[in-house]
Amino acid sequence: MDLGGGRLFVVASAMGSPRHPDWYHNVVAHPGVTVEIGDERFPAEAVPASEEEYEELFAQALEQWPFLADHRERAERRLPLVELRPLPDPAAGDA
Repeated sequence: MDLGGGRLFVVASAMGSPRHPDWYHNVVAHPGVTVEIGDERFPAEAVPASEEEYEELFAQALEQWPFLADHRERAERRLPLVELRPLPDPAAGDA
């Protein structure tokens, strides 16, 4: 989900499951990820949204994906938002 300004987020909704999805626990433990969007692929750091930003970001997520309200209600838990921050691509080199 692009929330403007090039910031990319994913929502750990697990379709309304009462538990966080396994991928969420994995990226919290190992935040170095590879993002694939169409033919584009780049390294990124997965960073959970801060407490200060969460409500505003989740409101934006609901505007794009209204079904998240149903997921949150069924889950009876806070649905984590994770920002995917692009990193320099080591394969590109600086030479």
